[in-house]
Amino acid sequence: MEDSSNLVVNVETTSKDYLARWKASRFRHFQWLFYLIAATYSYLAVAGSVNHWNEGFEISTVGLYLFVALFAVFAVVSAPRIRARLLFESPLAKEPRQYSISSSGISLMSELSAAEYKWGAFVQIVETKALFCFFQSHLYALIVPKRCFSGATDVPRLREMLQTHFRGKVSLIGE
Repeated sequence: MEDSSNLVVNVETTSKDYLARWKASRFRHFQWLFYLIAATYSYLAVAGSVNHWNEGFEISTVGLYLFVALFAVFAVVSAPRIRARLLFESPLAKEPRQYSISSSGISLMSELSAAEYKWGAFVQIVETKALFCFFQSHLYALIVPKRCFSGATDVPRLREMLQTHFRGKVSLIGE
């Protein structure tokens, strides 16, 4: 994949990049389900204790409702951070690497690994404020932080390459 039109990006990802990747994931929408669970169980705890306190409403029931509500909020707040930390524990995730992006796909080179991906290897490409995510499945993505681009024209050039060569679903901010 070497030619003069290659876009070369030297990447060093951080755990914050993996956290930002969550914003590009389709699973981020599930957090609203947990908010709904938290709101429902909070309502049940308050309504049950106010409406049935004199009738012998169990304090353990209120405690259980509040526990479920707090667990749901904890899951929403902490799960992306825990996931990012676990993903970043991999030696490959911490290692500096070089991406060479061309008309045929993406080449990755580092001390521990080398890979070549044709555009057909990706199911979706998403741009967020902080990075580009090249999803190989709905769970796994190559991350290219925007801070790693060396020139001011590199990000628009990448957008143009994606629109020209990638035939799958592309979500770009700069359109």
